Amino acid sequence: MSKQKSEPVTLTPSDWVEIYYALDTKATMIKRGDYGPQEHPGDDRKWVTHLRSIMRQIGPDGRHAAARGLKRAC
Repeated sequence: MSKQKSEPVTLTPSDWVEIYYALDTKATMIKRGDYGPQEHPGDDRKWVTHLRSIMRQIGPDGRHAAARGLKRAC
């Protein structure tokens, strides 16, 4: 099986804004206890911290991430 070279994924600033606010919604739901496993509540804090870190990299207007672009294997 040959390995294919992946093409960079291009997202617009508005795509990044949508991702940013989806992460914000998820983090808020986790903090309220409306989303995620209830068995390990200590893990929720780590998850929210991780989501907020990603959000800082994206920026609320999407410019941070759009300026850098995104490369990943599809």
